[in-house]
Amino acid sequence: MNRCEPAEVEDHMTSPARVRSSSLIPLVKRSQAPLLAAPHYAHTGTSPIVTSLAHVPEALDVTLPFVSVVLGPSAIDGRTKELVILRTSGLLECRYCIQTHSAAALDRGVTATEVRALRDGTTWETAFTSRARRVNSASRRSGSPEASRS
Repeated sequence: MNRCEPAEVEDHMTSPARVRSSSLIPLVKRSQAPLLAAPHYAHTGTSPIVTSLAHVPEALDVTLPFVSVVLGPSAIDGRTKELVILRTSGLLECRYCIQTHSAAALDRGVTATEVRALRDGTTWETAFTSRARRVNSASRRSGSPEASRS
């Protein structure tokens, strides 16, 4: 576990160069949840995915099974899933996903240096192996959002 490192990663995330003007989606409290979202709230605690999607409760019935399959057990290990999710979140500049999956990635054994590289790409060359850098280069050539910024 790398639980001592999220603050370092968060300091990097909130630097003036990385903060976007868009705000985070406010989370819906159980007491304020729409009728269709209420069944998705657990008695002991509810996922931020549920509390953010409760704004559009119709999306919960479709999204939660998908998320469960993607993040659940499979042939792809959890660390690899978090690498992909965090890099995609960084490319799309989704603050909510970046913050959530930075913590999840650290829990799955991704180092703070790797998390920073996945979030913004600025330290990519030093954080990963040559094979990983080739994969990143291929994603740039394939028309990813990052390719249009280069």
